[in-house]
Amino acid sequence: MINFIWQPIKSLLVKIGRVQTIIIMAVVYFIVIGPMAILFQIFHRRKTSGKTYWLKKDPITDMNLYLTRQF
Repeated sequence: MINFIWQPIKSLLVKIGRVQTIIIMAVVYFIVIGPMAILFQIFHRRKTSGKTYWLKKDPITDMNLYLTRQF
């Protein structure tokens, strides 16, 4: 008898909890995490140097060596 009454109430409370969770997570994201990320991007920029991270490589001429080292 109690399970008959409790099951619809429990189902309704779970649905309300899901909606509340979505709202709370959206608020936390847009009010806390988003602005913090923007401020971090603005104030923590690395100074660029004249050197590049890219390394110049010679083109591959020996295809047998390339195919054996591929994996």
